[in-house]
Amino acid sequence: MNIKQISFIIISLILLYGIARASEPLNMEQCIEMAKRNNQSIDIAKTQLKIYNSKVQEARAGKFPSFKAGGTLSQYNYQSGYENVSLRHPVDSISNFPQIYLGREGLEGEFGVGIEQIIYDGGRIDAQILVAKTEEENARLNLIFIEENVIYNVKIAFYSALKAKEKVTLSAENLKSGEENLKLSLSLFKLGIVPEVDAISAEVALARAKMLSNQARNEYEKARGNLNMLIGKEIREEIEIDEKVIYIPIKINEELALNKALENRIEMKQLKVSMEQGQINITELSFSPTISANAGYILRNYDSMGRKNFYFEVGVNFPVFNILAYKAKSERAEATQDESEKQKRLLEEKIKLETVNALLDLNSAQENTEVANQEVDLAKLALKISEEKYRQGVGNILELTTAQLSLIKAQTDYLDSIYNYKIAIATIEHVSGTKIEEIQY
Repeated sequence: MNIKQISFIIISLILLYGIARASEPLNMEQCIEMAKRNNQSIDIAKTQLKIYNSKVQEARAGKFPSFKAGGTLSQYNYQSGYENVSLRHPVDSISNFPQIYLGREGLEGEFGVGIEQIIYDGGRIDAQILVAKTEEENARLNLIFIEENVIYNVKIAFYSALKAKEKVTLSAENLKSGEENLKLSLSLFKLGIVPEVDAISAEVALARAKMLSNQARNEYEKARGNLNMLIGKEIREEIEIDEKVIYIPIKINEELALNKALENRIEMKQLKVSMEQGQINITELSFSPTISANAGYILRNYDSMGRKNFYFEVGVNFPVFNILAYKAKSERAEATQDESEKQKRLLEEKIKLETVNALLDLNSAQENTEVANQEVDLAKLALKISEEKYRQGVGNILELTTAQLSLIKAQTDYLDSIYNYKIAIATIEHVSGTKIEEIQY
């Protein structure tokens, strides 16, 4: 086997592996990871975080010395004239007296390096660093907030698409049962066991089953398109999703869930950061004097101020301020703090309401799931009895189709309830900011 054959086999295996991977159904965690990679809002938030991180570094730079270097280079050429002596021909149009013209030209330059350090600024730089850090923290929290919303939306879309997919399977089974009923009705009619109206009723039931099947496929296409949009795929792209959904009843500690929600919700953390930022009084610090020291060395090629020169300076800057402007800014800061306190109370009430509603939805979904499961068992038994009676010629097609519709409704109700249960769990995790396992009894 030569090198070309080996390379062909390796490439073929890689392609086959890629095709196999592409055809595997996606689970919810894979969809979440795809959404986090492809979501533009997350990308924008990450870029904003990098910007605010650089602002922190920029603010910190104010505590360190700043170095500077520069120089000048000039070309000069000048002349001056004196009376009574002439080294050049006089210019008649200017004067009748003898003149001397002294001409000089040359290149002058200087180069210098210096360092400047702020010794005292009343804490302005520290305050600016603190403000930059709070802005960076707010940007980080905003990124987490966006990611959490993306994750929650993907969970809802995934469960909705998976429920719609199972309803397609359910409608296909109903369609198959309708076709079998029609065949059975026609056979029994030909044998004279049932009247012709049974065969007609079976046809009507089959037509209804086809309509429900079309509706189910349409709902699945829409649900899948919504999921595709969230994970960054084309809306009409065909993807396969699959995940085993198991119903396990749970009991939530409501008090713990409320405490976790108030502690972990990103909105509360963002408001806390904003309130801390509002307490940083840069306005007051801006009226403090600034003391700075400068030192440097200058090298020249002319004698105006010495060819070499070392200098050291200490500067003091006293800002002139308007007391009325300062008072207005202080009053505005106090009003902002009062407003933040009111926002905090409103946000706490909103979070409590969302958490309580999510818990109520979970309890309702659990009760409905248990009832729907019993309803499915009873509907299956009723259908079995109706089918047997119809085959023996002691039942009628209306009873049979009614039993089938009852089973389809019971199965649909069960699907709705169990997926509502999973969505309720996802909602509780979202509004409480914690995993469901951490708030269970």
